[in-house]
Amino acid sequence: MKMNLENLPGPPGRAPSGGGRSRPLDRSRLLHRVGPRRGRRGRLAPIRSLGLFLMVLCLVLSCTESHEPLDWREAVRGGLGQLDTLVSDSLVVGASHGEVPVITGFSPYLLTGRITRDGEEIRSELYLRWDVSELPEGNVERVHLEFYLDRVDAAGAGSGDFQLRMYPVTSTWSEDSLTLETQPVVNTATALATAEFDTAGLGAGEGPLHLRPLFESESGAALNELIEDWRDDAESNFGVMIRAGASSSEGILRFFSAEGYPASFTEPHLTPRLAIEMADTTVYFQAIDDVFLGRTLSGELTIADSLLLVSTGYVRRSALRFDLSALRGSTPAGEPILDRAVVRGVLHLALEPEQSWSLAADDNLTLFAYEADVDWESGDPLGSAVLIDFVGEAGVAGDDAGVEIRIVEYLQRALEGSGTSLVILSTNETTTLGSILLRGPEASAGKPIVTIVTADLVGRLGDETQR
Repeated sequence: MKMNLENLPGPPGRAPSGGGRSRPLDRSRLLHRVGPRRGRRGRLAPIRSLGLFLMVLCLVLSCTESHEPLDWREAVRGGLGQLDTLVSDSLVVGASHGEVPVITGFSPYLLTGRITRDGEEIRSELYLRWDVSELPEGNVERVHLEFYLDRVDAAGAGSGDFQLRMYPVTSTWSEDSLTLETQPVVNTATALATAEFDTAGLGAGEGPLHLRPLFESESGAALNELIEDWRDDAESNFGVMIRAGASSSEGILRFFSAEGYPASFTEPHLTPRLAIEMADTTVYFQAIDDVFLGRTLSGELTIADSLLLVSTGYVRRSALRFDLSALRGSTPAGEPILDRAVVRGVLHLALEPEQSWSLAADDNLTLFAYEADVDWESGDPLGSAVLIDFVGEAGVAGDDAGVEIRIVEYLQRALEGSGTSLVILSTNETTTLGSILLRGPEASAGKPIVTIVTADLVGRLGDETQR
């Protein structure tokens, strides 16, 4: 099952909720030792018990913040338990990162351009289609396109001179289903038209750039004839694909799509817009389908085994495999039993700085952790992963040394033998390009560290009261 951003179970108000199952901690069967056992001698034992109970309760609540793995009000109060802290870099035993198919047809932005990461060229390509069936009869004299450019992401050292080339698409596609696995056929033998422009003035407080005219084409040109064919035979209209040319500066151009428009606008601006000049009139058409796809030219990324990639725009995610068997007791039959309750759990991830995939010092991302079923024996663990439930989130800036994500309830379920993994991803939006490199369990230094604070459990409900 492929992960789809439209179906993610997510934190309230952030990621779309989906069909993920929730498996809350079974609190009713747990017993926490929260005070010393009453002795037969001394009348101060109950007072000491109450004082110690309150002290332990305060410590637990300070550790758990808003995460409380046990219902302290309903817990049976027996003997005093002990809070233990374990800090280990050996509990994460496996990791993987991979690409995720993402539908971008409903994004308010369209990303196109090219960047180089670790010697690998990555492109973002636009697919556009207009319904020109109502175009008047006659020759198409001139054609051009219009876009609003919001900004340039991951700009390279070039001058800001961009070149885009347009090619005809020759098979069907739809903006609500187009991914790398369903991409249509494109005839890239000869470009229909080329657009060249300079973005040097962008970001100077002037607002979005209205780029027009782009891809100008005169009467008799291939693009003009293709539009006439679309008018005469709507079944042949598969639209066009636009991508950066070989001489283009590096960077990802962020255009407004048909679903989005600048904040200063009070209504949609009808771009990407196709302008068609006839003998005595000019007709404008707004795109009915617009979507973008990110791809590597080789089909694979070359990233060190010790590193994990999480990115937006060109969406990549990472998965972490935990082994907590050393922390669990077991029955004579070898079945896991819960003998500790997690009151604090934090995953510490170190950032890999000064790499081409690293987050820029003045940029930031939000990382989300999800509990997931991951088939680690498959050739594509991320591709077969099924997200179950949202675990936690944390913000990270490019100049941070690391990031911490609270994973209390995940660790509790892992101690109970859930067998699940964690998937780390960034925002579900595909409106911008950003990436971060994290050090994995194979790193020589800065391995993932897990901090677990646990409280002793004496057994199931009823066991203590019978002693």
